[in-house]
Amino acid sequence: FRSRKRAEQPFEQGQFVHEHGLQVQGRPPLSLLLAMSSRKNDNGEEAGFWLLVTDLTKQKEIDSQLLQTSKLAMLGEMSTGMAHELNQPLNIIKLAANNIINSIKKGRANDETITNRIQRIYSAVDRAATIIDHMRAFGRVAGEDFAPFSVSSSIAAASDLVYEPMKANGITLVTDLNPQALVLGNTSQFEQVLSNMINNARDAILANETS
Repeated sequence: FRSRKRAEQPFEQGQFVHEHGLQVQGRPPLSLLLAMSSRKNDNGEEAGFWLLVTDLTKQKEIDSQLLQTSKLAMLGEMSTGMAHELNQPLNIIKLAANNIINSIKKGRANDETITNRIQRIYSAVDRAATIIDHMRAFGRVAGEDFAPFSVSSSIAAASDLVYEPMKANGITLVTDLNPQALVLGNTSQFEQVLSNMINNARDAILANETS
């Protein structure tokens, strides 16, 4: 009955297929596909609609598991590039800290030089934190919820994850982003699809170079 009531509004708006999350007390929510078609009476007059309900819950679970497996496999593939990417800010931090220590030991330290080197450390820490946050967000189990998100931020996050592995293969990834673009969707799934597309393009480039 609840699915029937839920189908009325999209049907009246001319929408004949609709996904519906049904909350069931004491059970996980069900993911249902509602398919509607007009129903006519004996006089050929429209008299409501037929409703076909398909339970997609198990399929959604399988799709989610496959997506997560793919994401973890991609993270494993990118681990070498990410280690190199993290080494850069760590080396900057180490070098700046050593410079501060040496300046103090030699009596050449002053507020300006120490401040400049600490600012370099801050920048390097921010860079390392950004890389780690992208990897953690990318590896997180994706939900099904849709929400507004920034396309440019998601593209930047996906690009950061694949930039170093592509660079190691002699491929430069260039992005031209519109920071104002917002869409309604699932940011984790979007970044997964985008990363797959970029990696497919990389594989095609490498295959053409060696053929």
